[in-house]
Amino acid sequence: MQAMAGGVREIVRQTIHVFFKHYHMFASIAGLFVFPASASLLISHAILPSSSQFLNTIQYRFRSLFLAAGFPVTTDFFSLVGLKLSQTIFTFFFTLPFTLTLLLVAKASVMSIVCRLQWEQCHSFSLRVYGCLFKTTLCNSMLILTANAAVFSFLFVVFNTADVFFGSSSTVILILSALGAIVYSIILAHVIVICNLSLVVSAVDNKGGFFPFIKSFFLVRSRPSTALFLAIPANLGMAAVEGLFQYRVIKQYYYNNHAANTSLMLESISIIYIHSLLVVLDVIASCLFFNTCTAGIRDEQEEASSAASVNQKLQQLV
Repeated sequence: MQAMAGGVREIVRQTIHVFFKHYHMFASIAGLFVFPASASLLISHAILPSSSQFLNTIQYRFRSLFLAAGFPVTTDFFSLVGLKLSQTIFTFFFTLPFTLTLLLVAKASVMSIVCRLQWEQCHSFSLRVYGCLFKTTLCNSMLILTANAAVFSFLFVVFNTADVFFGSSSTVILILSALGAIVYSIILAHVIVICNLSLVVSAVDNKGGFFPFIKSFFLVRSRPSTALFLAIPANLGMAAVEGLFQYRVIKQYYYNNHAANTSLMLESISIIYIHSLLVVLDVIASCLFFNTCTAGIRDEQEEASSAASVNQKLQQLV
């Protein structure tokens, strides 16, 4: 546990060091490319209440699907799942044009800078690298959708089996809902971490598609706790910025009767830029985590080869 915490602290320290060492390049990338994507994400959360009819339609579809699958749709867990899935779908399609264009260009640029300056093992930014990241992003979206479908299929079997043996017991439903929430969160967190690392693999190996995800899976498997704990600071920071945007910008905008003054515009730009910088820091951390994983694998291979050579010499002496 201490070694894992030390590894996370070291990666975070290196991330901050690399960011400030090449601050002008990363700040420019955040302002030029990440800023529009961050703005679309924060604005999509802001206009969710005004899109209640669209969200209610999607949520009703999920409710019908859950009801047909035999899930207890009246519980708070599945009501919350339906709401969050509806919001995620709306945000995904709202931000998709920026995610597949400017944000991918920004990630490719950051990965190229970090890997080239630190270890000289990454291709410089090119249309080929962008194409690999584009294909990997599409495959990652399919894999996240597949992971959601797999989890809900598992929950379908569990809840229907429990209904056969225990009936509609509220205690059993509550326990299964709590366990389902834990399982769903853990699996989805692992998949998202692997998908983020697969983009780095795609940029380093200059390959797209499902191959980077498979390689990332084996890299993360050696350090799953480090990968999950490393994702916490960036996610907490982005969540805090999103909450700050809601409180300082959206709330004031509605309070002023939909009137935006200069101070409100400047504050919104500052908050969006902070979110953009956090995205850049997250990409840098993913690059450093990739280097840590590959270095660990190389060390293990060297130890195995040295141990094999020692055994071979001992056998020759015998």
